[in-house]
Amino acid sequence: TKEKSRTESTESGLSDTADVSFEHSIAHEDYILSHDGPLIPRRLNPIQSCCGKIVMAVTFRKAVISSILTCSILMGIATFDFVKKNDEIRRWFETLDLSFLILFTLELALQFGYHGLRLFKDSWLTFDFFVILLSWTLIHYPIQIIRAFRIIRTLRIITRIKALRDLVQALINVVPRLVAIFLLLLLVFYVFAVMFTNLFGELYEEGYTNVDYFSRLDTTAFTLFRIMLLDQWAEITIQCMDKYPWAWIPLFIFVMFTSFIVINLIIAVICDAVAQVQTNKIENKIDKLGRQEQTHPQQEQTEIAELKEKIEELSQVIKVLAAKVLNDDDLRSRPLPSGSRKRYL
Repeated sequence: TKEKSRTESTESGLSDTADVSFEHSIAHEDYILSHDGPLIPRRLNPIQSCCGKIVMAVTFRKAVISSILTCSILMGIATFDFVKKNDEIRRWFETLDLSFLILFTLELALQFGYHGLRLFKDSWLTFDFFVILLSWTLIHYPIQIIRAFRIIRTLRIITRIKALRDLVQALINVVPRLVAIFLLLLLVFYVFAVMFTNLFGELYEEGYTNVDYFSRLDTTAFTLFRIMLLDQWAEITIQCMDKYPWAWIPLFIFVMFTSFIVINLIIAVICDAVAQVQTNKIENKIDKLGRQEQTHPQQEQTEIAELKEKIEELSQVIKVLAAKVLNDDDLRSRPLPSGSRKRYL
């Protein structure tokens, strides 16, 4: 009976956490493993229950992260000549890579056994699924393509560390604002590209510049991209000033607007999104504490009533004992409260 109740409590515990993040601390609160998994069925069959116990275990999560990191390190080591030029070592590395892929596939199968088709309602688990599927697909392609794209499996580490997931989620949340900023930047690029092509398009033919910077619209756009990144923008400006001494003015305006204003605006939007994620986490914790306080008032009142009853019994016991010490027959004749002799004496 005890074993049955323990099993039922375990399954109900898995079901009760359906709407809550599964979070387990590794060694420090800054490194958290979690899965905001899809809704879990209220009734778990034995297979789901077994798979759930495995995939939600802290030890299993640590093992998966260690495997991803180890596989990534081995892929980096495999790029050195002592691996590529030695057939035996290269085959050993390829065998290890295939072993890790099989391990990741088994982990995904356990996730599927636990969540079922609800797995595809979770964006992170869906990302894991397509990464593993892509890895198996690339096996049928030439070895160079496999080596180039199998490193994508390293991105699965994002789905395992909550700090990285929060950062990615923040970037996704600001996509609409970033699109607006990029449209503004594209408009500025087009205006200045047309302007500089008309102003400085003949400088290369006349020998004022050693590279063709502004002869066509696409060439000018690429040059402006380099200038925005502050790549040789001073050298380009000086060459343009050989013919037009005032050339530094439009170039300076472009640099100020793109390199300092627009880029910093993008950084500010991303920082605001990250701060908003942290604010939401704090608000969720406060709401959770508030709900917990609202669910326990009856229990607190019951405990207070029990404490008052015990205080009353203890007061009567003290009076009886005091009467015995003072030889007060009236108080000494009073009986002790029921059960208090064993409790207090």
